[in-house]
Amino acid sequence: MDLKMEVIEEISEEFLESLSKDKMQFVILSIDLKGSTKMSQQLSIEDTSKIIALFSKEISQLVYYFNGYVLKYLGDGIIAYFPEPNFIGMNDNAIDCATSIKYFILNGLNKVLDENNLPPLNFGIGLDSGEAMVVTIGSKVSKMHKDLIGQAINLATKIQSLAGTNQILAGEVTIQNAHYTWRKIFESFELPENWNYLKYGTTDKYQVYAFKY
Repeated sequence: MDLKMEVIEEISEEFLESLSKDKMQFVILSIDLKGSTKMSQQLSIEDTSKIIALFSKEISQLVYYFNGYVLKYLGDGIIAYFPEPNFIGMNDNAIDCATSIKYFILNGLNKVLDENNLPPLNFGIGLDSGEAMVVTIGSKVSKMHKDLIGQAINLATKIQSLAGTNQILAGEVTIQNAHYTWRKIFESFELPENWNYLKYGTTDKYQVYAFKY
């Protein structure tokens, strides 16, 4: 991990430390590379490491530019969050960031990889919004850090797992609270039969929407 990624991690930790309340509204963005296991089998460990490090660095910087923070790195995935105080604004920021990530990977990063005889990256992105609690995870004897616990984090990762190749999916709370210009370029996503996540306080399935482009 380079210095810039370390700084981004520190900014997130400092932000969570600075909060005056334990529970807040957040938008969670989960991104994961698709086919990374196959890629790691085809490439040397040096090339695989370079690609993952480059991906993590560039996506982290994009998150930061849209007023978000990286919560954690998960090997070939990243979980980021976009905080209050403006609930609608943070949904717009998260969607704007997700669409910018898609454009950047497909039209920028993959061209650089191709020029260096490396395979293109494919990904899936999931977004969801809701309340989360800031907690301290770990132990002083090994490692401690601030983390977020809540349904939105779980749903963002579950939604991301539904995404097709290079697809952006968002939970209905994110879409309902986004600006109209964003809402109109998402469409209903056909949920699998085994999707058992419900709207809070109801027996209705929690809906998911797909970015059209």
